Amino acid sequence: MNELISQLGIDWRMLLAQLFNFILLLIVLERFVYRPVIKVVDERKAQIEENNTREARLELKLAEIDSIQKNLLVEARKEADKIRAESLERSEEARSHILAEAEKTAEAMIELERNRFASEIERLEESIQSQVAALLMSSIEKSLGNVLDEGAQKKLLARSIEEFKSEYTTKDFRGTIQLKPRS
Repeated sequence: MNELISQLGIDWRMLLAQLFNFILLLIVLERFVYRPVIKVVDERKAQIEENNTREARLELKLAEIDSIQKNLLVEARKEADKIRAESLERSEEARSHILAEAEKTAEAMIELERNRFASEIERLEESIQSQVAALLMSSIEKSLGNVLDEGAQKKLLARSIEEFKSEYTTKDFRGTIQLKPRS
């Protein structure tokens, strides 16, 4: 067989040296290239799987956040509607309160004016009575002269004023100074 190998031109020592070099090359490549490349590939594979897991969790969280956001928006709308309704109710209460206060103020002002007019009417009545008394006194003095004494004149004047009051009222005046007898 040695002959056959030598006829083919193969040197068995060279073949052994090349086989040894090849095995040495495989050991060196396996140790310094293949292991680090496999390690990097495994790490990259683990990182991809971790990223996929993280992405799935993030998608779940995003879906959860979307549903929470929708729920919050619904709650916010409900709260806004509630606040709007409360504001409308408060404004209506304030409006009715303001109207009630305005009515009270108007009634007080009307009552004040009524009292003022009543006091003015009383003042005018007193003025008219004093003028009538003066006119009656003047007419009594002119007509009776010195016939009656002062006490009798006062009694006659008082009786005349009472008769005048019973005959005429302030409603008869109606904004004029003319006196009209009651019908």
